[in-house]
Amino acid sequence: MAGALKPLQLDRQRNSIAIGLVKEVARVDAAAGAASSNFPTGTSRNGGAMTLETHFRSTTTGTGASQLQVFVSRVESTTRVILAGELDAASAVSLSEQLRHMTAELVDDLSIDVGLLIFIDSTGLSLLESLHKKVRALGHTLTIRDPTPPTRRLFQITGLDEVLAIEPEQ
Repeated sequence: MAGALKPLQLDRQRNSIAIGLVKEVARVDAAAGAASSNFPTGTSRNGGAMTLETHFRSTTTGTGASQLQVFVSRVESTTRVILAGELDAASAVSLSEQLRHMTAELVDDLSIDVGLLIFIDSTGLSLLESLHKKVRALGHTLTIRDPTPPTRRLFQITGLDEVLAIEPEQ
C-alpha cells in the first residue's frame, strides 16, 4: 500500500513544480509586457508581475494516471499554451477541442510550450501536426517551444522537426 502512495506524491510534486514554472513564465512575460506598458485586456498587474490566476487560464484534462494541464495566456497578439503532464489518446481529445476554440479566436501566432510534458504518444504528435496545418492555413505561425530531449528525439524520428518550427533550435 505504501508503494501505491509514492507515485501520487511524485505527481503532486510534478504539479507543484509545473505551477511554479508557469508562475515564473508569467512573471517573465509580465516583465516583458511592463517594458512596453502594453498589457492585454483582462490581465492585471501586481507589482509588475502577472500571476497565474490573472494571466493564465488553467484546465486539466484526462483521468487517473493520464492527466494534462493546459495553461493559456495571450500577450499582445501571441497566444501561448503551456502543456504539463501527459499528452496521449486520453487527453488529446479534450485538448483538441480546446485548441479548436483557440484557433477560431487566433489573432496572430500560436506558441505551444511542451517542456513540462512527461509523456507524448503518436496521438499527441498527430495533434501537433494537425494544429500546425490549421494555424498555417489561417496565415499564422505555430511554434513548439522547449521540448525535452526525449520529445525532441520523437520529433526527429517522426520527421516533425522538419515540419514544425521548434525553439530553441538544436
